Amino acid sequence: MTAIELCFLVKASIAFLSPYQQGVACRHADYIIQQSEKRGVNPLIVTAIIYRESAFSPRAVSHAGACGIMQVMPQYSKYTCEQLKQPRIGIKDGIRSLAFWLSWTKGDMKKSLCGYNAGTVCVKKPNSRLSKKVRRTYVKKVLDTARIMRLNRDKFNRISGKKN
Repeated sequence: MTAIELCFLVKASIAFLSPYQQGVACRHADYIIQQSEKRGVNPLIVTAIIYRESAFSPRAVSHAGACGIMQVMPQYSKYTCEQLKQPRIGIKDGIRSLAFWLSWTKGDMKKSLCGYNAGTVCVKKPNSRLSKKVRRTYVKKVLDTARIMRLNRDKFNRISGKKN
């Protein structure tokens, strides 16, 4: 996947993004792909997480204290909240965190996304009320966003004559 392709997929797949948000996504597409490949993570999943976590807003801070474009919790990072607001640091550390969850869950994407969003309760207590809620909402939305981007990538490849 190229940065141009990822940029196109964001613009074609995710409704209601402002020109600023599209610009952030496109400016960092190369880095998202590079870091995703380095950690063996699907860049479409990473992009869907960024959209769902911060809507491509690098300065975002959640009510729980998660920071930056990928909403990483500083207490589980070697970076401060201010550092995580720098897009490249936030992307790198968010992908590191997702790769950790994927390793811990032996590649189970749903459990990994649940863990990324809500922590160990999703893996240790998968039938808890919180785990079920996160899977029903956050995990479903991330996977749906990635699926739409994948479908648009297939269309893009057919139109351009590119092989998958």
